[in-house]
Amino acid sequence: MNCKLYESYKTALANGIHQPVSLALIRSDYMLDTATDQIKQIEFNTVSVSFGGLSTKVGELHSFLNENGLYSSNGSRYYETAYELPISDSAKLLAKGLYHGVSYYESSQKIKRKTAKGESIPNTATIVLMVIQPGERNAFDQRAVEYALFQNYGVRTKRVELPSVTSQVKVDPETHKLYYDGDEVSVVYYRSAYAPSEFTSPETWDARVVLESTLAIKCPSLLTQLSGAKKIQQLLTDDTILEKFLPVKDELRTNLQSTWKQHLQRGYS
Repeated sequence: MNCKLYESYKTALANGIHQPVSLALIRSDYMLDTATDQIKQIEFNTVSVSFGGLSTKVGELHSFLNENGLYSSNGSRYYETAYELPISDSAKLLAKGLYHGVSYYESSQKIKRKTAKGESIPNTATIVLMVIQPGERNAFDQRAVEYALFQNYGVRTKRVELPSVTSQVKVDPETHKLYYDGDEVSVVYYRSAYAPSEFTSPETWDARVVLESTLAIKCPSLLTQLSGAKKIQQLLTDDTILEKFLPVKDELRTNLQSTWKQHLQRGYS
């Protein structure tokens, strides 16, 4: 899978990668190391990061149940105080990240959004194209981010299944701009294209190359996606490889190694 993704990158590079900017919406995963009683990072996700939308709903659910006394033995008191049950605002922050990508693209292309009283409103400016799996089961999580992007910034999102990309998008051969359903795409947001089971036909691999070669900002680009591969993360725990990027005595390097080195070398990621 990773080798094929890298081959796809080289193909896109040969075709011409016309957008040097990449957007990353990432998630770090942690577990408790019982040997040291410390929290350790076990994974760094760079593509199709899930549950940012649903985590907000989970926090709201816990808060509701707690405030109604449903976590206590007699239903008459809070199990936890309110500050101990924080509600995540990850859906809004993910939407904000996408909006920064949209804003950068529109600014670089001198595209102006219509405004009313200084606020952005829906119009015919660019869209975010969300690339999803056929029969998507995680739609509710994705919709939360989509709605936040529209409600807070007036940016529309359209969805396309990965196998259908090459038959449904249009690419301007002169400007390399990407269009879907008549709308110019500023950001391609991948909520798919990470599992071998998704790449069951030449069309799916072609889709990754076609989109990578356009002017739209990719979230993530092929290289950013590859940086999150398990093997890459494991190799970066090797001192001889890590020193190519960070000096041996660098404080940042020491801090990084203290958070994830042992777990990655044990093969948890």
